[in-house]
Amino acid sequence: MVLSTNPAVRLYEILSESKEFCSNNANKQSRFRTVESVLAQVFDLDINDDEKIFRSIIQIIEMIENIKKLTNKIESNSNDELVRSLTNFEKKVMAIGLDDDAHKLDIIITKEILISINGLALALDVCNQYRNVEEENLMKFKEKIQTLVEELEELEVNEELKLFLNDVLSNLYYKIEEYKIYGIDGLKSSIEQGLGSIMLNKNICEEAYKNKSFKENIKKILSLLTSINTTISFVKNIIPIAQDASDIVNRLLG
Repeated sequence: MVLSTNPAVRLYEILSESKEFCSNNANKQSRFRTVESVLAQVFDLDINDDEKIFRSIIQIIEMIENIKKLTNKIESNSNDELVRSLTNFEKKVMAIGLDDDAHKLDIIITKEILISINGLALALDVCNQYRNVEEENLMKFKEKIQTLVEELEELEVNEELKLFLNDVLSNLYYKIEEYKIYGIDGLKSSIEQGLGSIMLNKNICEEAYKNKSFKENIKKILSLLTSINTTISFVKNIIPIAQDASDIVNRLLG
């Protein structure tokens, strides 16, 4: 499976899969005919996990908002019409309840809205040259995070610092594990917050200055964060969140 960094591509895929699931299950029992069941299927969630399913709706709305902002930056006479169309669709999504019949979702995902979003995906690709991220790469990052967490546990260092760094790594691990919900924006946000919190933590700087093993561990964490960021960043038009790992280490430990 491939995860696109183009928000319009991701939204198009989510809506297309949702409409297909609605059609394939139109005659099945009610348990499989709710909006909740559709979202659980598309985002690969437990149908009983109301919190995550609700979060998936929020993500769809946030994607639409992001696409509207990007659309306004494209030089075109159709901008206003496209944004209005997305806004109307967004209002319909917000009005749907999880317990509503899937048919309501099927109705609002019209052929016209799918064509519009697909067209925007192509336009945004031309403007931004987005990357695709293989699911396999995300799984490799998860393995590296697990290794770092295990190494961190073995270090002789203040437990508060261990907990602090573990929280940074765990948050990123969770965003990767739930990438179908959070997408690329969720990963970038987690990386940005992680880098910022580490660089602003004076206790980490002090401990790294006197503890060589801890310093090496910090380098590995920063290197991983920048590596993930490089993998998911756009080719152009977006300034990468992170600088080169060595530069960050010099700023942190210098």
